[in-house]
Amino acid sequence: MKSSMHATKTGQDLTVTAFGLATSAFTATTLALLETKCGIAVYSFMCWSVIPAGALCAGFAASSGYYLGAKLFHHRPTRLMLFNTISVALSTWVVLNFLRYCWTEVNGQHISQLASFGQFMRLSITNQSIGWVGSRPDDAVGVGQFGYLIAALQVLGFAAGGFFVHWYLRAAPYCAACGKYLRRYSSTTRYTADPGQLAAMHSDLAAALHSGDSSAAVQLVSSFGEAKEKKGMHLSATLKLWKCETCPRQFFESSVRKWNGRDWKAVAGLHMRDYIGSAGPPPAAAGISAVSQPPGTSPVAH
Repeated sequence: MKSSMHATKTGQDLTVTAFGLATSAFTATTLALLETKCGIAVYSFMCWSVIPAGALCAGFAASSGYYLGAKLFHHRPTRLMLFNTISVALSTWVVLNFLRYCWTEVNGQHISQLASFGQFMRLSITNQSIGWVGSRPDDAVGVGQFGYLIAALQVLGFAAGGFFVHWYLRAAPYCAACGKYLRRYSSTTRYTADPGQLAAMHSDLAAALHSGDSSAAVQLVSSFGEAKEKKGMHLSATLKLWKCETCPRQFFESSVRKWNGRDWKAVAGLHMRDYIGSAGPPPAAAGISAVSQPPGTSPVAH
């Protein structure tokens, strides 16, 4: 029985990997075409010269097939899938550069006819330049041997994009008994300016979720405060619910946010995320007291 289940898991891993390979090939081809035909190297975009934002996005795009395949077949990620996801994200970087090598032309002649792939990579890496948003192309600064560090950051960015897809799937609500991802069916957000009202509601909400009464939890949040922001309302409470399509299994996420004068920020200690009926005790008093502190400027008046 165990060997049969293991074989099924392995088969699902390979099927989902096929989806990942498809999006990897599409991503590498698209990025190579954008660079060789339009001169736009999306994967090389950096934030503050150290964060490989473009490579992160490219790695995520390359691994998106894993997400689609896992969701379609309700496949829970395994260690093998983690290895496959990161490997495919990394191979996307290699394939991308090989396509650049095949398609780049110099004076009407393909560079693949003039140099080896290794020579092309060495020249590409050491002849990079860094420019800043709004600056002229002539203001770009050559990086020389520092290009190897930039290339390493790009590789890490691709790998991190693949890891993020795996982590996201592992964190997604899942019913192990039915072998299915749960489907979100409810999301409610309410606003108030009364810390006492929110504290009382949140305490009752935690008790309802702990007892397994999702209907009472939804009713508590829906009848609390106002559905839309109004001037002076600096607190908000959100409840999201997921459910299994074949059994009563449910999952919830509850959070409280406070306006600090510039943005909505989550209140530490008032975030709950668990399966309904197995939630822990109500959050510590420190989280409740945080909502009683003076608010920032009203988001509506700002």
